[in-house]
Amino acid sequence: MHDDGPSVSRAAELADAVERLHQAKVTSDVPKESFDLPFMSELAWAVDRALDGDACGGPLGVPLSRLVSNNRLLIESWRRQIIAVQRKARDIGDAEFVLTHAGPGQDNVLIDREGRLRLLDWGALMWAPPERDYRSLRNTGIAVRGRSEIERFFLLWWVLSEVAEDVDRFVQPHIGDDAAVPRRRQPTQTPWLVRRD
Repeated sequence: MHDDGPSVSRAAELADAVERLHQAKVTSDVPKESFDLPFMSELAWAVDRALDGDACGGPLGVPLSRLVSNNRLLIESWRRQIIAVQRKARDIGDAEFVLTHAGPGQDNVLIDREGRLRLLDWGALMWAPPERDYRSLRNTGIAVRGRSEIERFFLLWWVLSEVAEDVDRFVQPHIGDDAAVPRRRQPTQTPWLVRRD
């Protein structure tokens, strides 16, 4: 796809591919959205630790502490919002669940040699409300109509899980340096790149 977004015809192809996915029926065991928030304790711990500037280790501890402190009210607002929309999301019946990709945007699309659009990265395939895919489609410029509070749940889930993971990572003490990280041996030739004439 293009850096500035898909062409109109490619956007229509992507929207069609996602619609076909949403209509697909499979007998395989596919995870089902539970609307759980597994990152919330990690988020609380990491934010508390970042706010206690003395508890932050590593070279990014002070800037991280400042960043979290400047945004603590926003993070708390997001936390309250996701809990509120989580209640509404849990009222959705399984009958409204479809197969979802979680990221059907231009970063997960390949155009094959025959010019067909192919979705990549199926690691997060899940039964869920279709709104789980709508943020990616909307970010690609594709108009979709969904339940705004359910879309909000998935957006906040993504944002808060990223905040939890990143803040947790950077409040940890810095251990070692690049010299201590084992380096992979670089092959002298990559067999599939060797030209055979």
